[in-house]
Amino acid sequence: MSGELACERITDEELREIRKLHDQMVGHFEARRLAEYFDLNQQIHEAILAAARNETLTVQYRSLATQVRRARFVANMTEARWKKATEEHEVIMACLEARDGDGLASILRKHLQNKLETVRDWLIANGATK
Repeated sequence: MSGELACERITDEELREIRKLHDQMVGHFEARRLAEYFDLNQQIHEAILAAARNETLTVQYRSLATQVRRARFVANMTEARWKKATEEHEVIMACLEARDGDGLASILRKHLQNKLETVRDWLIANGATK
């Protein structure tokens, strides 16, 4: 939902800032600097949320984000998932810049689903679930 709202409400300045963060994040991916990549990834998602200008979504996000931060980091640990997440971010940027709310909502759902599957797989592989 935040993606759809952001596409309706984002300013040109906010869009330029997210593009700058994205380009820096891709540079960290190419240099294989995971911690720096992850930090910028978080900033991008939070900037999209901020552009949605919806307090209810923001409160819900902040509540959940603190609980799943470690899991989100783990989800990007494999090379294949890291590459896929970066590719998904390219689509996220394209949709955001086109102000394609439906497309952005779709790719953000896919992005989250892929991350959830990776976290689940990691938990199973590390004996955290039965």
